[in-house]
Amino acid sequence: MAVVLRELINELDGDADRSRLAVLVALSFVIAYLLSFITPLRRVLDLTNDERLEQALRVELLEKTDTIDFAYFEQPQARDRIDEAFERPGSAVSGVLTHSATAVSAATTVGSLVVLLGSIDPWLLVLLPPVGIPYIAHRWWLTKVRFARMRTQRRAQRWAAHFTEALIDERRLPESRLLNLGPLFRRRVDDNLGAVVRESRAMFVRELVASLVFGALVLVIIYLSLWRVVGQAADDLVTLGDVAIFAGAVGAVRTAIDQLVLAIGRVRWDLLGTVTIAAVLGLANTFQHPDDPSSEQQGEPVRATPSSKPPASASASASLEVENVTFTYPGTREPVLHDVNLTIAAGEVVGLVGANGSGKTTLAKLITGLYSPQIGQIRLNGQPTTELDRVALRNEVACVFQQYGAYEGTAAENLALGDWERLIDDRSAVEQLAAQVGVDAIAAKLPNGLDTALGKAFGEVQLSGGQEQRFAIGRAFARVAPIMLLDEPTANLDADTEYDVFQDFTELAQGRATLLISHRFSTLALADRIVVLHDGRIAEQGSHDELLRHEGLYRRMYERARRER
Repeated sequence: MAVVLRELINELDGDADRSRLAVLVALSFVIAYLLSFITPLRRVLDLTNDERLEQALRVELLEKTDTIDFAYFEQPQARDRIDEAFERPGSAVSGVLTHSATAVSAATTVGSLVVLLGSIDPWLLVLLPPVGIPYIAHRWWLTKVRFARMRTQRRAQRWAAHFTEALIDERRLPESRLLNLGPLFRRRVDDNLGAVVRESRAMFVRELVASLVFGALVLVIIYLSLWRVVGQAADDLVTLGDVAIFAGAVGAVRTAIDQLVLAIGRVRWDLLGTVTIAAVLGLANTFQHPDDPSSEQQGEPVRATPSSKPPASASASASLEVENVTFTYPGTREPVLHDVNLTIAAGEVVGLVGANGSGKTTLAKLITGLYSPQIGQIRLNGQPTTELDRVALRNEVACVFQQYGAYEGTAAENLALGDWERLIDDRSAVEQLAAQVGVDAIAAKLPNGLDTALGKAFGEVQLSGGQEQRFAIGRAFARVAPIMLLDEPTANLDADTEYDVFQDFTELAQGRATLLISHRFSTLALADRIVVLHDGRIAEQGSHDELLRHEGLYRRMYERARRER
């Protein structure tokens, strides 16, 4: 375009040829039209590709996080990286491409303009690179510093989000208001975000100063060169068209340099984000803490090749064996479980009891494959869990954890999630399940029965804690799994509801190897055998009556519970 305009001005300055002028004007129109058309088209294509890439990468990241050890989500640094990867991954990856294209385009523009200006004043080719190249290198370095600072700020932002959620989440709102936590948590939100703002402001000021300094140097060089060209025009050494083009190109080259520097900074930022995404996608499935002393002493858990053996059904010979299991949480030194041995046969219900922190829930997490023991092994139906792939292992075990899920969706969907591949589109099976586990009585009181949308985010009814636990128990029994694991399954239920649940439980648990973790002795009395954990070790075991006759830990716990009624 600049060359065309230059020729047009020079033609007007001499003996104008109207046919040549018409060609030049038409050519400038075509170029201007193409430029005006390309920009919005490119914008539409970029947005479309961003959304497609966002969709694909988010799904791929979710697939990856479904395979990695549960420990990753309990380690703050690992959790920060995972959260960072999920922060608009499509924009990061596509940004590398789009901003690289912008940088190449801007570099081409800068190069062509500098060559054009240099053809009029060659000194510009000598003076501009020593200033422009350091400007670009500084932006490249500064972007890396900003990205590292952003990572350090992420923890403060997560704290701010935590305190904010505590003040607006309907489950925690009653307690936070009664304790008058608003002023304290608001101050902590303000402190954490204030620190982020101050650090960001310092980086922005640093960036502004660099832009002003380098920008001023570039402008000084360009306008000194313009002064030289004006002087040459006064001496008839260059044409009027040269002066007009030089004057127009002066502003354009300054803008193009800024665009180039900005695009290069964005490329670096998106590259760093893409590296994080690649790092999360490349995580080893087994978590290894960098400072984990247990790994040095005991070695990394063995991960065998996934087995092709199909999952067992509840009617098969179900059994659970825990053999010489010792486990230490990543990043800690003291084992939570010490040389635990436990066998549960098909059709047997084993109760597990112990003080808080004795290792009950940890054992449950090991059985379900959320963690792997450093020593010993766990076998489901005779097969080590390390030889089962994640899908086969999950099909072997049905469970209810203390921290059960509460899902947005209809009541029917909430039940069907227990075995969604079989039940999500089978309404009659869901209704049958609801009747089996006693959820149909809850559904009957809902506005639209099993079609009632549950949850406050998208639904119309918020279930009570006890009702949600009934649904969680229903999800556990939905899966036809040979191993049943119930961790405090009736903690939120009243005595009458608990009795009803265990009436259903006796029938539904038939043929399954069941581990029942509870502090309620009325619940434990239903077990065929009770195992008592103390400081991560099995202290004693036997039936309810046998343990009461024995003056041990179980009897002391039982008598203490009776006195506290």
